[in-house]
Amino acid sequence: MEKYKIQIKEKEKFIRKLSFLNLRDEVTNFMYKKTIASASRRDLLLFVLIFFLSIKKPNAKNSLLYSLLEQNLEKLQKFNKFLEEKRVMLKQGEYEKIKEKFKLTDALKYDVLFLLIEGVTDAEILKIKYSDFFKKNKELLKEFDVVVAKFGQQVDMTYLKFKEFHIEDDRYDEETGEHYDLSKSVYRPVKMRLRRKLDISLQQFTEIKEIKSESPIIVDFIQSVDPDIIFELWEKYHLVEYLKGIYDLIKNNVSLSLNLDLGDLIIGYILWKTTDGRKKKEKEEKNDNFKQKKTEYLKKENSLLKALNSSLQKTQESLEKEIENLENRLGKLEKKSELTGEENQLKKAISLELKKLKNLSVTVVKMETHD
Repeated sequence: MEKYKIQIKEKEKFIRKLSFLNLRDEVTNFMYKKTIASASRRDLLLFVLIFFLSIKKPNAKNSLLYSLLEQNLEKLQKFNKFLEEKRVMLKQGEYEKIKEKFKLTDALKYDVLFLLIEGVTDAEILKIKYSDFFKKNKELLKEFDVVVAKFGQQVDMTYLKFKEFHIEDDRYDEETGEHYDLSKSVYRPVKMRLRRKLDISLQQFTEIKEIKSESPIIVDFIQSVDPDIIFELWEKYHLVEYLKGIYDLIKNNVSLSLNLDLGDLIIGYILWKTTDGRKKKEKEEKNDNFKQKKTEYLKKENSLLKALNSSLQKTQESLEKEIENLENRLGKLEKKSELTGEENQLKKAISLELKKLKNLSVTVVKMETHD
């Protein structure tokens, strides 16, 4: 397990000082999320993706990732077409009803399918970043290539189309008599939930060492890269609950593994999580079996965490890229002759975020560890 001392500081005074009222917003939801968490999200995404890439349905040729896209991508395309033909924004609460109409409620539960779609969209980046892992696990790389070849283009187009749709949010200010169009993208709350689960999983292994509360603020963190981050993510996304019915398949001793090591580890995890808690002895045995498989796997496999370590060390570089991306987005908005209510809100938000991000600097130092 590697550890890093990470210091995030303001270059110049920005807010007056930290207090209990703004501590969470300024430190957790801004300084941490916009640096450490942002730099590592793609790594954490892969830890969920490999869960579905390493196991399969009984008698299936391809992975669960392949099966999920095969079963639900066409439904999502019909969902998009329905929204496009509506030609009006969705009302509050209407999104859930339409998911049910197209039998997507279970597939989109916990936003798991959207996270997997993002993984397929980022496939080429992930394959390069995790080249060491995929070299050791050639059957998983082969399967990933099959998924991307079959669904990649459809996934990109479907996801881009989904992001176009909006939920109506027209508000009235009784004091001024003004109406405000705060309509938001259907995708926005999905994105926020996805990021929150990824970030919280990493925060489980983050320790605050020191905070200088007077601006310019300085925050010192200790970030651990612990293998248990992988399993924490599986918990946060409720992956076993998402795959209802798989326990019955496993009980029938059907081979579900596409990868002898990782697939067996995942199945061991599923067996432990799905054993009735009232059967204490059996539950303990399954837990012990999973822990043994986990120990054996982590002794052999270190390339999964290698890229995460690299991402954390490049947090400042990641911050600079985010600033560049935001400047490009702001530039596009400023070139428009007329902005919608949502675009005006977005322009103000981006301008403020840019000002705050440009005022941050990040230093990462690897700590000596003694196992």
